Amino acid sequence: MAHSEKRKHIGRVVFPGDTFTVEQVTGRIGKTRIGIGLNPSVIYKHAPSSIHASSSEEKQEKEAEEAILVTRAGVLQSRYANPPKLWVANRQRRYIPFAEDRVIGVIIRRTAMYYHVDINGPCDGLLGVLEFEGATKRNKPDLQSGDVVFCRVVICNADMQPILSCKSPAFNKSWVSGEALFMQLKKGYVFECAVNWCHRLNRIHEPHLKYLAQYFPFELAIGVNGRVWCQAMNTTYTLLLSNIIKNGEYLNMKQFQIMVHSLLKQYGVSGAQ
Repeated sequence: MAHSEKRKHIGRVVFPGDTFTVEQVTGRIGKTRIGIGLNPSVIYKHAPSSIHASSSEEKQEKEAEEAILVTRAGVLQSRYANPPKLWVANRQRRYIPFAEDRVIGVIIRRTAMYYHVDINGPCDGLLGVLEFEGATKRNKPDLQSGDVVFCRVVICNADMQPILSCKSPAFNKSWVSGEALFMQLKKGYVFECAVNWCHRLNRIHEPHLKYLAQYFPFELAIGVNGRVWCQAMNTTYTLLLSNIIKNGEYLNMKQFQIMVHSLLKQYGVSGAQ
């Protein structure tokens, strides 16, 4: 009962300026990852009555407690048990880059050291020409304007352009093999969705995608910047898949299944009775 009481913030609506500690949200003390809509902050247990009556800096540090500051309105969400991750979910369509975001970008120009990449954000990202798994000065991808890449945000703050990378800290396949996690996305079709819908589709064991996989094979790369890349066995299936995903955002699971069943039956997909 006490544990659930401490997690009462999860699923609640929060507003910019709200502050709470990690223990109040997760029911535990320790490492916690914070995502979009949250920033690290500090709570002072006993604020000084005046400037002259304030205690020394050492005493203030003892009275200060690490906390989390909400920077956007939405619903506070949590996932992963160890360590837990917190973020604020809402239906905004504007993408604000955040460290460790997986994004789909479009190359807009190239310099000697960097690719300038449109990531659908306030400013372009910078992708180093050697920021590919196994890339060297002699053996590296040769990307042109208009090429699509799946990459992650490494560094991001308000005073500089986001720094991107196609290197994964956990998946070490070389870019030459074509099996790397982050790489150039060839062929296929890129379309845009709401940022919140892309976050939902990125969940582990996402039910909408598992249901679609029963009927025909497809490849999918989902960027939390509101872009989705998909590829199926032919153009018809690829466009069908993109339309299903775009139209499924505001449907519950039962409505989504009815829509998919109707479209697949119309296009004569095997298995749709």
